[in-house]
Order: sequence, then C-alpha cells, then structure tokens
Amino acid sequence: MAVKNRTKKTIKRTARKTMKKTARKAMKKKVNAKRPSKSGEDHVILEAPEAIASAPHVVQITAAEHKPAKVKTAEAELVKKTASVKRAEPDVPRIDATYESKNEWRADPRGYFLIKIFPEKKEIGVRWCGYDKKPRMDVYGKDAEAIVQTLVRESTISSLQHAAYLGHELMKAETALKLKLEYVQDEPLEFSKK
Repeated sequence: MAVKNRTKKTIKRTARKTMKKTARKAMKKKVNAKRPSKSGEDHVILEAPEAIASAPHVVQITAAEHKPAKVKTAEAELVKKTASVKRAEPDVPRIDATYESKNEWRADPRGYFLIKIFPEKKEIGVRWCGYDKKPRMDVYGKDAEAIVQTLVRESTISSLQHAAYLGHELMKAETALKLKLEYVQDEPLEFSKK
C-alpha cells in the first residue's frame, strides 16, 4: 500500500512540475501589445502563444480508481492567469436582426428551387426550375453544404438572398432526414409529430 501511494504521489508531483514548466514557457513566449482606446487609456492585449497549441496534456490519476480523472493543460493555466485582463475591443455597432419576407423578398432572375427529401435513399433532392416552369437541373446529395455548394458552382443562383434561403431550407431538409421528420419546403419542422 505504501508503494502505491508513493507512486501516485510521484506521478502527481511530476505532472504538476511538467504543467508549471509548460505554462512558464508559454507565458515567456506571449506577445504583449498596447492599443489605445477612445478614452485615451492603453489596454493590454494578450495574443495566444504558439506554445499553447503544442502543450502536452498531463493526466492525473485519482487514488480511488486507476483511470484518468481530469485532463489539465498549460492552456487552462494560462486562461486562469489572463482571465482578469481586460481585452480591448473596437466599437462595433449592434444591429438587431429583422426580416419581413412580404416586403423584402426579391425573386432570383435565374429561377427557383424545389426541395424534397428521400428517406429510403437517405438523400436530399433539389430541382432547379426556370420561371417557365420547366426543370433545368436536378441535384442530389446527402448533406446541405454539398448541395448548396454544387448549386453555387453550377451558377444556378444569382442572388445572395436566394443563396441564404437555400442554405436555410437545405439545412432544415438535412435535419428532417437525420431525425426522420416530415419535411415540407417553406414550413417549420414539426418535432412533436415524431
């Protein structure tokens, strides 16, 4: 029993020493800069040192179990030491988001899209149509990002507003597919029907 306790104490002591050394090295490499604020005061800005990215994780062993309990890094120590330092932020305007589709929506001159999910194939389908109601292209994929990037690459979208709408609707379709929900374009997902 005495040997086990001594070994555990040695491991903890070594872990603490290694963590302190790594934290000290990281603190030495940090770059301090000063940026004047509008009030004329200087604020200290701490840039994250590169040493933190490569800091080794030190594992502590608990006395009750021989499993890792908590992972401590030099980064955690540095965060504790710098948490009280006020960081300088430029004056950034705050805008509360609003959207009124009836007044703000503008049709994309290149056409419109019909979105449908195919649960049996675990796939999302998108049909690009012109305003003459003739289909121009069908795109199928497993995830929203791949589909919307394909539509952009194929020059099917000319409006940023339409691209944002497609990203939103395709993400909704992907969520419905993954959670086995019913998907209807332009309608909210019904989580209660699951």
